[in-house]
Amino acid sequence: MAGNEPITAEMVLRASADGDPVAEQIVTQMVRYHAIGLGGLVNTLDICLIIVGGGLMKAGPEFLRRIEALTRQHVFSAEVRRDLRFVPESLPNFALFGAAASVFQARSVEATPATERH
Repeated sequence: MAGNEPITAEMVLRASADGDPVAEQIVTQMVRYHAIGLGGLVNTLDICLIIVGGGLMKAGPEFLRRIEALTRQHVFSAEVRRDLRFVPESLPNFALFGAAASVFQARSVEATPATERH
C-alpha cells in the first residue's frame, strides 16, 4: 500500500474506499473498537450526545455512519439507543480548548490558599 512510507489512517481509509479487502478489514476493526468504546461511555455516563471531531470527522461520513450504527448496538438502554445523537464539533480543535481550560482551572486551584478552598 505505501512502499517504504509509514501507513496512515487516511491511506487505509482511501484504500478501503477503493475496494482493498485488507484495508476494509482494518477499517472494520477501527469501527468496532470505536463503537465498543463509545458504547461503554454512553452506558457508563448515561449520555445521549456524542460530539465528533478531529480524525473521525476527517475520515468521512461513511466511516462515522458505521461507527454510529455499531455504537447503538453496544448501548444497553433502548431509550438512550433511540435518542443518541452524533454531532460534529462546532469549533476546530475544540478538544484543545477543553484541555487548556482544565489546565487553567487546575492552576487556579493550586494558586488558591487551602483555607479558601471548598
